[in-house]
Amino acid sequence: MAQVFLNVLGKRGMIAIWCCIIVVQYASGAAQGVDASRVVFAFARDNALPGSRWWKRINRRTQTPVNAVWLVMAVSAICGCLGFSATVLTSLAGASVIGMYTSYATPILLRITSGRDKLVPGPFTLGVWSTPVGALAVAWVLFIEIMLFFPPGRRPDSQEMNYTVVIIMAVFIFAMVSWVLSAHKWFKGPVRNLDE
Repeated sequence: MAQVFLNVLGKRGMIAIWCCIIVVQYASGAAQGVDASRVVFAFARDNALPGSRWWKRINRRTQTPVNAVWLVMAVSAICGCLGFSATVLTSLAGASVIGMYTSYATPILLRITSGRDKLVPGPFTLGVWSTPVGALAVAWVLFIEIMLFFPPGRRPDSQEMNYTVVIIMAVFIFAMVSWVLSAHKWFKGPVRNLDE
């Protein structure tokens, strides 16, 4: 990308655009770090992560979950190093998008199936269109998720293969084994932190 900017804009134009890109990437990374550390803290608060006692600890001086932030930054740094391999980056990105899209589509699916009569519509509703639009949204997400499992080329070798399915299955196997061996005994769902 830098070469394209250099060819089109010259050296000064490329440096100016590239500096803007660096600032935007830093701001985006910081925002994603904050979001991810909040998720880690929430899961740890509910005792749903290994080492939850450590990750949910609040720093006395800053009143923030500093340990959760450092965990996110360390895992992000490891994932960043993995990004030097195009195969790993493609697989990791595919697995991340599948996880994110599944988290978006699950409430929609539940709303148009078993939750149809259980939820009271809020101030914004699609009315009679909610079920068809919801079904279309879930179908689209399912289609995209299936596409994300395929490799980028027609005849992939081991360097070009998409290992997204390996990552997704590793997460499912870890979660199932963890649940069967211990989590079903102690995990009781979200911990209430607000008074009635």
